Amino acid sequence: MQREVSLPSGSVLDLDRAATTPSQAAAAGEYRSLIRLALELVAPEDREILLLRQWQELPYEEIARELSISPKAAHMRFVRALPRLVETVRRLRVGRLPELLREPAAGRGAEG
Repeated sequence: MQREVSLPSGSVLDLDRAATTPSQAAAAGEYRSLIRLALELVAPEDREILLLRQWQELPYEEIARELSISPKAAHMRFVRALPRLVETVRRLRVGRLPELLREPAAGRGAEG
């Protein structure tokens, strides 16, 4: 059985940041919006595995059953999808939304 590893602080998926000032609260809200938009822009296969693993907090074994794949394949899909989400967020942060919208989702996400 594989040991779970926590996401590093500052991870692109750390949506539970505590805001102590109004400006921090606004920044956290903007950050959550970027993550939501990035999830809409990645390939459906990436979005599915990211949501199952990070938001539903399912173990790889359960994800594997749901997707009819092996736990190792579920883990590998997540490992590959996460950097694509991070890259999409990065591109959104530097104002490249029009470029992202012109790309097919497959160009931003799971390999065909």
